[in-house]
Amino acid sequence: MTERKLQSILRQLEIEGLRITSQRKMLIRILIEQKGFLQTRELYEQMNRMFPGVSYDTIYRNIRMMRDVGVVEQFDFDDGVKFKIACRTHHHHHLICLGCSKITPLPFCPMTMIKVPSSFTVVSHKFEVYGYCRRCAGKQEKKEKLQFDLRT
Repeated sequence: MTERKLQSILRQLEIEGLRITSQRKMLIRILIEQKGFLQTRELYEQMNRMFPGVSYDTIYRNIRMMRDVGVVEQFDFDDGVKFKIACRTHHHHHLICLGCSKITPLPFCPMTMIKVPSSFTVVSHKFEVYGYCRRCAGKQEKKEKLQFDLRT
């Protein structure tokens, strides 16, 4: 599955007119094999092991370029921007657990419920909901209670 997904993404990059370099290939492979989200720093650390001397700027520029062509998705967390391979099967949005990074697709698009003024043309939208899954919610409640107990 990983190899098929890699080849599909590489074809898309070629269609977009982008060169397929060994570094880009490895960056995509890392993102495919990672089930959760990665920060640019984490991508840099993994890439630097395989390509000693690769610059942080190279990783950042490549990840942004892949985001711009729709191969990679960007998510904003409290601790910074993170990336993952884009969900490409169909248009959907996500529920994202802040505890374990589990992603649950929303079964509908919330844009259908928004009345957009006729004076505005929507060209794109993004809708993510951040919170805690059932398993992590219990852990979060215990953590908050402990913090409260320590303050009192």
